[in-house]
Amino acid sequence: MNSSWVIKNSPYEMLDIAFKRLFPSVKYTAYFEPNIRDDEHGEKVRGLTDFADDGEITIFLDSELSVNDTVEIFAHELAHAGVGVEQGHNELWQKAFDDLFN
Repeated sequence: MNSSWVIKNSPYEMLDIAFKRLFPSVKYTAYFEPNIRDDEHGEKVRGLTDFADDGEITIFLDSELSVNDTVEIFAHELAHAGVGVEQGHNELWQKAFDDLFN
């Protein structure tokens, strides 16, 4: 038997669709990561975006978080992917986050 299933209201897919509309030329790969690394100060990280030297963008989300938390963290990390690492959490990043999350 061949079966497949689709979650019709996946918040992750909705964010991906919004991201593609806002940043059509930016590509990324995202993973749930059970062993997400700590930040440079040893603090627990809930999500991170890695900008590789070759231009590849990889998003990691803490797999131990609830769906509600990971959706917000995913939007946060997608905003970084969309505007670039150099923007930090400035106004451009905030607008991208707001546009994605809304």
